[in-house]
Amino acid sequence: MWARVASDPSGYWMWVVIWVVFYAYCIKSFINWVSKEYSESRKFKLEIKQAERPVYISTEPEIIDNTPLNEDDWDVIMRRAIEDAKKGNASARNFVLKNANNRPPVLNSNAGTVVPPPIIKPVPHTDQSIINDAQLALVSMGFKKREANNMVNSACSHRPFSSVQELIQNCLSNKTT
Repeated sequence: MWARVASDPSGYWMWVVIWVVFYAYCIKSFINWVSKEYSESRKFKLEIKQAERPVYISTEPEIIDNTPLNEDDWDVIMRRAIEDAKKGNASARNFVLKNANNRPPVLNSNAGTVVPPPIIKPVPHTDQSIINDAQLALVSMGFKKREANNMVNSACSHRPFSSVQELIQNCLSNKTT
């Protein structure tokens, strides 16, 4: 074999490369095994430390306050939610968005009765499909897209529309005046 290696140096270097790759793989496997063993033993130690912590259980019943909210309570709740929302709390932000205009029934402190929140009627608006169709129709008539959007938005800001034709007529009548 050595005679062949001496006569063919390219085969010799091939074997050197194979042995180097083999040793590198063995060293890598050993390092992975050692790090895995170390992390598992560390995890076991952390579990033991957590198990040693005392657990406190209250034997007293929890007192629940069922009195209705008054104006001050609601203001405190909303103020705290707004502060948390500004700090980046997503659940507080959702709470503020859902309850900014909706006040719960509150206790009237003067009469001692529960006052329902004021009813807020929704403002009628034009359906989005009608707005989109009107914008496309104005663009196909030769208006630029931005100009068509501005015309439709300004017309819809004054009153709701129930049909595309009515909206386009209003946009064109406002454009000519």
